[in-house]
Amino acid sequence: MIIREFTPSDYEVFAAVTNAVYPDYPESADEMRRDDARRQPHILHGRFLAELDGRVVGTADYDQHAGQYQPQVFALNVAVLPEYRNRGVGSALYDRLMRALAPFDPLKIKGNAREDWTHSVRFLEARGFEEAMRTWESRLDPRTFDGSAFAGHLERLEAQGVRLVSYAELDPATRDRRFYEVFCRVRLDVPRTEPATEMSYEFFLASFPNEPTFVPEACIFAEVNGELAGMSNVWLSDVSDDLFVGLTGVLPEYRRRGLALGMKLRTLEWARAHGAPSLKTWNASNNLPMLAINEQLGFVKQPAWIDFARYPKSQPQAALSGAAEAR
Repeated sequence: MIIREFTPSDYEVFAAVTNAVYPDYPESADEMRRDDARRQPHILHGRFLAELDGRVVGTADYDQHAGQYQPQVFALNVAVLPEYRNRGVGSALYDRLMRALAPFDPLKIKGNAREDWTHSVRFLEARGFEEAMRTWESRLDPRTFDGSAFAGHLERLEAQGVRLVSYAELDPATRDRRFYEVFCRVRLDVPRTEPATEMSYEFFLASFPNEPTFVPEACIFAEVNGELAGMSNVWLSDVSDDLFVGLTGVLPEYRRRGLALGMKLRTLEWARAHGAPSLKTWNASNNLPMLAINEQLGFVKQPAWIDFARYPKSQPQAALSGAAEAR
């Protein structure tokens, strides 16, 4: 077995292996390239590949989250093709990640797994990872969405002086700055494992309006008295017809007025008109208001995602013997 570092010629094979392991959550090689191009210099990142029998059979990477940056906190992922599991590939990739992280003296290392991926859960638990948070994945087929139960809701918002408007409809001269300002405020209340940290305007532009999977017509704002009071958006995928819900949030002073529901109804209208087969969203298990809205709209809960954490300074690495292979 060969464990080697990622090179620029590996984007396609890295994406192909990872997508074979996670077919419901595909990412193209071009999406990976764009992520790398906009990654800020202080965000540490690395990738590795496992070769066996003359082919790439596993991938691994570590990264840091720009939106909740902590210099000694890292997230990792290990993926192994199903036919090569239980042959030590995941363990070898994980060990290589740990050696790569050691010079950075990590205080916390994070991983995640869907609760029904029992082998992935065992893999993390065997290495000393403990559950930190759960997130519900929910899905809805926009093609079959029946909005009749919400008849009159958008009209009531309009009567209250609420204007639902897309990014595409805003004044191009001011919309990016206005988008950035409401985004920075609503994201502060999103449940997460680390506190939200500041995101620069330049990084925001690269990650949102200038990202090819951003949909200007499906990024909806609630405008009240000239102020953007909330937002909701969906993302395209380079390699899937599915859509992915981004951030939905309302400023505190405008909550409990039906704005979030109205914005999500507008995004659903766009998704249905464009024939998207599935709309996927993720919500922390303690984000009860947003979970209630999604259930009201007909989103169906899938197996939950478990966020795991390990603290190397206070918790020695668990023995690797007999550990389950990574997904």
